[in-house]
Amino acid sequence: MEGGGLHCFNKCTHPYLQRALEDKSYIFIYGQSGTGKTHLAFHIASCAKDIGMRPAVIATEPGTTLYAQHLGEGIDIVTVMSIDEMASMVLKLVLDGFYVVVDSINSLYRLNPGIEYARILSFTSAMLRESGGFATGQMGMDNAASGFNYIAPWARIVGVTEKVSPSKFKLTIIKPERRIMAFKVERGIVEWT
Repeated sequence: MEGGGLHCFNKCTHPYLQRALEDKSYIFIYGQSGTGKTHLAFHIASCAKDIGMRPAVIATEPGTTLYAQHLGEGIDIVTVMSIDEMASMVLKLVLDGFYVVVDSINSLYRLNPGIEYARILSFTSAMLRESGGFATGQMGMDNAASGFNYIAPWARIVGVTEKVSPSKFKLTIIKPERRIMAFKVERGIVEWT
């Protein structure tokens, strides 16, 4: 595992997400490319560290690993290349007591959206529901996340991100109840507005 990291400079995160993190709820956030999901993933991992958890980020895309290189230290980063490897790594990290963040949980499923991969995606989400965790997911141009039906039912909280301006984003929670939050990202730091 490589060292990477990020530090929360405010009272960790939005109070709604802070409670979910402390309750070890499984949070699934999806959106189109460039809508702040990876920033949120590292923000949540950093907040988990700040409240005494052992976070680990599983990267399924090269961009996540590149992003992690620009952060501080203290968060383990693991890169996986297959959906089987992702599920195995989630299981290993959960059993080792880590708070697991996956960026992006459906990336590898999108390459081969068959029933076997759907089962693995569902199993991975079930593990995150039981242990608590955070996952991002890519949304296609049709505004649907690949594998959504295998991820969202397991998540206690589901939200969708949207870019409002170059550094401002909207997070709309759609499960369990509708809630809208705004955040900005400056120099890699998430700030809630």
